[in-house]
Amino acid sequence: MSPEQIEEGLGSERIQNLAAKAGMSTEEVTAMLSEQLPDIVDKITPDGVVPEGGFLDKGLEFLKSKLS
Repeated sequence: MSPEQIEEGLGSERIQNLAAKAGMSTEEVTAMLSEQLPDIVDKITPDGVVPEGGFLDKGLEFLKSKLS
């Protein structure tokens, strides 16, 4: 997944908000997400299956740990 695809999928405004909250540039955020998003999806969907309840919370916690 490329940084451009991340920005296209999430939108420029959302990327700018994430960058501001993380104290990063938009380029840094899209680059980081393009590297980490496949791992995030893999971790919250074991064996390619979306688990019942709580998967969003797990994904957000994983993302927060990567932004810290």
